[in-house]
Amino acid sequence: MTDRPRDDRARQARDLFLTDSNNCAQSIIRVFANLNKEAEAAVIPLGWALGGGLVSQGYICGTILGAVMALGAKLRYERGLSSAATEAIIQEFIQEFQARNGSLQCRDIVGELEPEAFERVCRPMVYDTSLMIEESLARSDEENESDERR
Repeated sequence: MTDRPRDDRARQARDLFLTDSNNCAQSIIRVFANLNKEAEAAVIPLGWALGGGLVSQGYICGTILGAVMALGAKLRYERGLSSAATEAIIQEFIQEFQARNGSLQCRDIVGELEPEAFERVCRPMVYDTSLMIEESLARSDEENESDERR
């Protein structure tokens, strides 16, 4: 476990949102995926189409899409969890996101897909979702430590 405050990356992701053309998904991916410059140059442009619920169409929220990508990268590839374990954690994450926000759909969460709504609703959503990622990672660490002690 790291010594950084739990909301450090959440604040970074929130502050990246709507700066240098970062949408919600890109902000989360940038902060959590630990990409080197070469990987970031390949991955971050892919995240562009995820903002606003898939190219501003209001479908699945870009914060959840970015979070799923970041969690998959951290749990499966960085920490080496099995596909089944990673999938279970991500499914739990998605259920919690939906319970907290009432929907997975951008249009249901944000309402009108206008710049003011993205600032008012999405900036805090990037922060809150990033905190959820931190919680999921911490739970995963605790479960892993518990398994190792057995």
